[in-house]
Amino acid sequence: EFHYHFLFLDEYNFGTLTLERRDKNEVEDEYWIEEETSETVVIPSVVTAWSIMNYIGSDMAKEYFRIITGRFSREVLKKQIEIQSRDEHEGMMSIYCKELRDELLQYRRKMIGKHFATYLTRAVAEIVKDFNQQHSHHSFDTNPVLEFIKAVMVVLELDQEVDTEVHVLKRSLFAQVGIAEYSSLAQWENPCPTFILPDVFCSECRETRDLNLCYMPTSLEEDGAKHKQIHWFCDDCGTEYDTIDIERRLIQHVHRRIMRYQMQDIRCSKTNRVATSFLSRFSACGADFKLDIVPEAASSELRTLRDIARQHELEDLLEVTTGVLASFQN
Repeated sequence: EFHYHFLFLDEYNFGTLTLERRDKNEVEDEYWIEEETSETVVIPSVVTAWSIMNYIGSDMAKEYFRIITGRFSREVLKKQIEIQSRDEHEGMMSIYCKELRDELLQYRRKMIGKHFATYLTRAVAEIVKDFNQQHSHHSFDTNPVLEFIKAVMVVLELDQEVDTEVHVLKRSLFAQVGIAEYSSLAQWENPCPTFILPDVFCSECRETRDLNLCYMPTSLEEDGAKHKQIHWFCDDCGTEYDTIDIERRLIQHVHRRIMRYQMQDIRCSKTNRVATSFLSRFSACGADFKLDIVPEAASSELRTLRDIARQHELEDLLEVTTGVLASFQN
């Protein structure tokens, strides 16, 4: 198994094509690359491991994102095979041929500047229509149209050789929805939160690793139905981690954070000295007091933990975080 056209944003956001050899008799309706000297064929499969797709906010936008990122890799491979067949190149090593690289670059530029421009313009219009229809029935935390455009552009910008074409396309799509290119609304920020739980132990292979509990794998498809992965698995052996132990550690973490918040020092906002008189409304120099840990920072981490509890169905953790967050709102 090999990888082709690898696009990497971070360890939780990447896409590629896997090239896997199979026996010719096992291949049915899939697209495949024939090998002249073997009874096997090469099957290209799109790997869409973009965690940012889970935060776009619309099922239609997610599907368009999956399609466009998959096409960006798959169409380039098809073009390469076409050029190799035409010029009678043999094997994937011909990717190092300068003429082939230049022709593929021109194809990628044309694909983004023409084909993707037309396709994404229509996709944005349909997402806007779908968003307007659904917005009247329930609210969204984010605007899926803007998040879709920004997410797609971030992926396309990973190929720096087509920077100019991506920039023109980006400006056109934002103009379509009435947003200036350099507006604060058009600036992309990674929506994927991070909460690292250190030293998570695997009972099978006896390995420990730091685990990002906020990572949401894309839904698995089995028999046409999508199944959400709610638990965590060891990257080495694939064994499921002890969810009860993870939940217990997270509840202990919440208790420690709340204790630290409640027992923190109060300081003078002017001199930064620790208050010695807890009944005074002002410090010795007449300035207001301040907290080392502000309520917004403490509640932000608790909201992240509450979202983890909801996503992974950790009922005890959900009860604890919901109750503590209610005290911040009172």
